[in-house]
Amino acid sequence: MEFDTDTLTLFSTFLNRCLLNIKKLNFISDTGVLVSDSLMASKLHKLDKSGNTEHTGLPEAARKVRSKAGDLPKVTLESIPANERKTKSASKANSSGSRTHPSVDDSKDSKLSKSKKQEKKSSKHRVESSDSDSDSSNTSVVSDASVASVASNPEIASILSGSATQTHAVEKAGFANLVAERVVFTKTTIGISSFDLSVSGKTLLTGAQLSMAPGQKYGLIGANGSGKSTLLKKLLFLREGNGSVNSMQIDTLYVEQEFDADQTAVPLDIVLGANYKLQKYQQEIKRIEDLFDILTGDEEEFEALLAKHTELCEYTSAWNEDKERASVIRILTGLGFTVSDLARPFSEFSGGWRMRISLARSLYLEPDLLLLDEPTNHLDFEAIIWLSNYLESWKGTVIIVSHNIGFINDLCDYILAIESCKLTQYKGNYDSYKRAYTNKIREAEKAWESWDKKLKDLKKKGDKKKIDEHMAVAVPRPPRPFDGLIEFGDPDKLRGNIIMMDNVSFGYTPDKPVLEGVTLGIDSESRIVLVGPNGSGKSTLVKLMTQEIQPTTGEIIFNGHARIGYYNQHFEAQLPLDQTPVDYLRSMIPNSFVGAGGPEQSVRSFLGRVRLEPSAHKKLIGELSGGQKARVAIVQLIFMQPNCLILDEPTNHLDIETVEALIDGLREYTGGVVVITHDHNLIEAIDARVVMMDPATKCINTKIDSYDAYCKYVLGE
Repeated sequence: MEFDTDTLTLFSTFLNRCLLNIKKLNFISDTGVLVSDSLMASKLHKLDKSGNTEHTGLPEAARKVRSKAGDLPKVTLESIPANERKTKSASKANSSGSRTHPSVDDSKDSKLSKSKKQEKKSSKHRVESSDSDSDSSNTSVVSDASVASVASNPEIASILSGSATQTHAVEKAGFANLVAERVVFTKTTIGISSFDLSVSGKTLLTGAQLSMAPGQKYGLIGANGSGKSTLLKKLLFLREGNGSVNSMQIDTLYVEQEFDADQTAVPLDIVLGANYKLQKYQQEIKRIEDLFDILTGDEEEFEALLAKHTELCEYTSAWNEDKERASVIRILTGLGFTVSDLARPFSEFSGGWRMRISLARSLYLEPDLLLLDEPTNHLDFEAIIWLSNYLESWKGTVIIVSHNIGFINDLCDYILAIESCKLTQYKGNYDSYKRAYTNKIREAEKAWESWDKKLKDLKKKGDKKKIDEHMAVAVPRPPRPFDGLIEFGDPDKLRGNIIMMDNVSFGYTPDKPVLEGVTLGIDSESRIVLVGPNGSGKSTLVKLMTQEIQPTTGEIIFNGHARIGYYNQHFEAQLPLDQTPVDYLRSMIPNSFVGAGGPEQSVRSFLGRVRLEPSAHKKLIGELSGGQKARVAIVQLIFMQPNCLILDEPTNHLDIETVEALIDGLREYTGGVVVITHDHNLIEAIDARVVMMDPATKCINTKIDSYDAYCKYVLGE
């Protein structure tokens, strides 16, 4: 059916008058004019020709108008008689969305408004990186500067531009200061140009550059205190700075080492409840629908707002709770949670397991930029294998700070190294970085030696002018790489087994055995790594080897001539907390280790080899950090000159350079080694045999004897 212009006009007038009192249809133009409802209906019809109004979320009255309009041809403002239209100076909207009466300066204000709009269109839109865990996150489905520029109402402009909230993220990294020349956080580029980073007056980075490609994985390395964790936190809470250009917001999540939540909530609900995107989009939909009450824009503005509304609804309507719960359960079980754990309240979990919940939230939300600060610290070997496999197919960008060399080698495409307050990027994993860095230092050392040799020659000749000229082009001496030396010695070879376990069983209570029928021999050439899920008996087996507990049945025979060194990651059970490192180690240093400076100076020398700073040498051990205690425990093992080493997570608390020195020391060590570790780089370096404790049989699984075989077992391949 076709309508002539007169009929259409009459119908338009009729609708306009009938619906004046319906609040939900008070769509106001940028001039304060009530736009013809038939015009509105045609807009709705044009944007959704399907006629389906069930999921639009528009006011009910708006749906009715669209339904009544049916197949009406498009009506423009020009088709409405002049007496039914108001002039542009009739009224105007202020910044709060309320209307004011026209003034004599309307024409001037109109010109200024047009000028401001033009400036908006020509300028690049800025948004900020957000705290993804905050309700004030600024990410949205649509973020288009050209669309946002059509909005005259600031509230509408904030929605169309992607600034979907009224407040900014709280600055949680205020302890550090980052000043940048340019910041770009977009879907195609993540970068900061020429930036300085400092904390408490200490400069961490100066004139640094950061440039990352989406979808790549970066390992961030550097000495303790160089600013790795600080940089991650500032990336999360970065604000717009001088010259920053953020053409599109990206989601950023930082996995917290200390994480808190509702003490009564269970892990499944905590992770599902972290879907800030869903919550945020639902809030945005409500804001848009509320704005329909006071809409202050022309047709282009209305269409942009409605298109935004449609996209948000598409996301929320696609959310399937059953599917999401299944996804969360898969992540939590992969990180080591059992079915019964999923029903336990948050208050019952230790700090390490709480960190796993934090990690599960981040994996579930799939941010564009994921920041992982020592993610393997509280994970067992099985969870690390699962996490590494999970992240291999991760589509977003990842920055990882970790002392776990195997984890970095498996995942990272690039290494970001903090060197002399600069950020240097190397292509490849950690092993590739080490080769490139070693070559760079070698070449830099040659250049410095050549420059230094020439300087010495000039000084011999006494030519002050040439010396000054030479000093003006000074070549800096490159930093010396860490030459940490961890040597466990070359102990005497003992014949036969050092430890022999024959059909050993053990249970902390008679009705609940932990181990059954274990037979295992350890000699001077043994290289064994104990693996298995939590509760499979690894720690119990170690306690039997170190005679902390006795077997329930079976027999354990120890070689009476063997010295067995034990490294326990729980240092309180191993070190005297009321003594200083120097005083404690002086009492046990072998005479053959004492140099010309005497026992104290010799002890200090060994502590320096494991990178324990001099200021910690005279502190009480109980006052030291975990990493510092670890270094004291390592020197204790060196002084024992053991025939066999039993090590429980020896790489925990150590920086990556000390881990390398420890691995080198174990590789050269000629005694027996039994180790529990989550760093497969250590396993491969010492060519260890995998001994898997099977919780099903409470014994050794003889079918799993290599790292690759164990990975397949963990991943169910």
